[in-house]
Amino acid sequence: LISGLQTLDKFTKSCSATRSKEITRRIAELVARDLRPISIAESKGFKQLLNFMEPCYFLPL
Repeated sequence: LISGLQTLDKFTKSCSATRSKEITRRIAELVARDLRPISIAESKGFKQLLNFMEPCYFLPL
């Protein structure tokens, strides 16, 4: 049931443009500061973590 509610929240709750831009900026900062490959943002584990922490956020293409 909780899993279903989290999925429902993903479709009913949207991030503001400001919030989305800030998340994107911080991901870019993580990659640059920690010298990580940009592909980290495309990894399954990273996407799962991001979805858990902020279900309404989608990585820009």
